[in-house]
Amino acid sequence: MRRSGVRIPSAPPPDKGRLTPALRRLADLSGPALSSTTRQGAGHALRPALCTFSASEPLAGIPPRRLTFARAPRWRPQRCLEVPMAIPSAPAGYTRYLMKSKFGAGRDFRILDPQTEDQLFFVDGKLGTRPKADIQDRDGTVRYSVRGNLLGIPKRMDVTDAEGNQVAHLHAKAFKFVKDKINVTLASGEEWFLEGSLIEKNYAVNDSSGRHVLQITQKWVAIRDQYVIDVADGLAPEVAFALVWAVDRWVERD
Repeated sequence: MRRSGVRIPSAPPPDKGRLTPALRRLADLSGPALSSTTRQGAGHALRPALCTFSASEPLAGIPPRRLTFARAPRWRPQRCLEVPMAIPSAPAGYTRYLMKSKFGAGRDFRILDPQTEDQLFFVDGKLGTRPKADIQDRDGTVRYSVRGNLLGIPKRMDVTDAEGNQVAHLHAKAFKFVKDKINVTLASGEEWFLEGSLIEKNYAVNDSSGRHVLQITQKWVAIRDQYVIDVADGLAPEVAFALVWAVDRWVERD
């Protein structure tokens, strides 16, 4: 008989003398539901794995299971039920959106309602040597576009409306890396400033008075390339998505 890795359908309960005081109390509470399903080699203590539940206290919608003991140097998950974290409502004066990447070569994004995940907008990234994208509404109509030149000096990304009129452009000082600030100049001449961690997708766009007109975070999402975006009232959400897409491409190519 092998001394490790052999599955035994009905194994005797573990020797409580080999358990820590905390695990011994767990064994006393679980009673017959606590059992070993893997025979261990000599000299190895039994360690329970995470994400296991007592048969006496099943969770809603999850079938009861026995605690699993595995020979491992540390605690490790066996099989977990991933429960998505609820995204709270936006603060007063803002509208909240969920931006999901489609992992396409052109870097497409779907803009969703964070509560229902209904698609509200779509950012259609284009292939090419220069970054390009169209921001479409629910019906597929192009509302704004982004065109960039990240190979020139200085680098620049332009946001235009459906008629081709410039709305804003992103720029930074020459020979500066992504860790430095990127500024946004509107067609009116007003300057907006980006501050925070662009690489970690946790930053804000502030107007000349310091007010957040746009805030991006991954605080409430567990999957990469998903962002929560808060857009201030009065700012067209399509412009906000264009700015976020432009910054995202800038970071990738820097």
